[in-house]
Amino acid sequence: MNEYRSVYVVPENLRLAVRLRLLYAGCINRDDPLHTFLHPVDQRGDAATWGGPHLTLLDALTYNDTNQFFSEIQKACSDFEPPEIKPTKLTILGKSSLVLRCECPALELLKSKLIMATRHLIDRVEVTDEEITRAYERIARYGHANREIFEQAVLYYRNAGSPCLPRSRYFRLGLLTRLVAELLRIKVDSKQKKAQSVDQDQAESNLLMKQTQLDHFLTYGEPPWYSLGGTLHLTLVSGLSCDQSIEYHRERLEESVLASFQSYRPHRLAVMGIDLASRTSAVRYFDWLTEHLVEETRHPWKAVDWIDFSQCSL
Repeated sequence: MNEYRSVYVVPENLRLAVRLRLLYAGCINRDDPLHTFLHPVDQRGDAATWGGPHLTLLDALTYNDTNQFFSEIQKACSDFEPPEIKPTKLTILGKSSLVLRCECPALELLKSKLIMATRHLIDRVEVTDEEITRAYERIARYGHANREIFEQAVLYYRNAGSPCLPRSRYFRLGLLTRLVAELLRIKVDSKQKKAQSVDQDQAESNLLMKQTQLDHFLTYGEPPWYSLGGTLHLTLVSGLSCDQSIEYHRERLEESVLASFQSYRPHRLAVMGIDLASRTSAVRYFDWLTEHLVEETRHPWKAVDWIDFSQCSL
């Protein structure tokens, strides 16, 4: 049976990790600046179900053979000693996630090796007409505002030859719609800046990056950021109100967050899976099909295996 798997670096003993676990559990001290993500509006998002604070090396995908998947992770890790991770700054990803960017060249290299080693195991399937119909119905429930963007996304998909995409629900039509929406908006922005002769180089660079991500997703059937370096981050929350700026969060939180992370050397990797034996919980997440924060119930994730760096020599 194909199962969900992902690979994390889990900062097990850091003060920031302790604070985030308390936040996700809903029992963080009121004096902690992170408490504002719990009250008056719960902004934890689905990050609270991801198995605790972490840096993702491989995303939540289904794989055709989880035993071989684990073996490939072991092989890829065989040359690596515990790497040093350094935090850099807070930023917002995908409109609704507040993350702490991190630097670690060795971990970036390991991530690339893991992607290459497991790419052939990803469970992929074509998008069906029924799936597209359900997506249209979902968009209609929120007033059709995103229908035109979705139509463009389907057109991109068809013109690419209707390739197989990851079977994982997190990397199908919703992500395709997000990538096409970002590309189209950057194209408009690029034309405006070209007409005004303002910052054209940056606009062209952003346009090329978004086009590369979309092409990568449709060509390889894997998360588009797998084509990029410098993407390591630790997500704090994923249910932000969309009207909050990164400057607002940096002013309130960045000093506190950086002070409770500093540098860190993990000693093992966590191979994660969905914990179907645990109770579900209601979470809010940003739905790219409708461009709304929506609520659903989910099972949490848990570590199903560990790979110790100090034992990764074959």
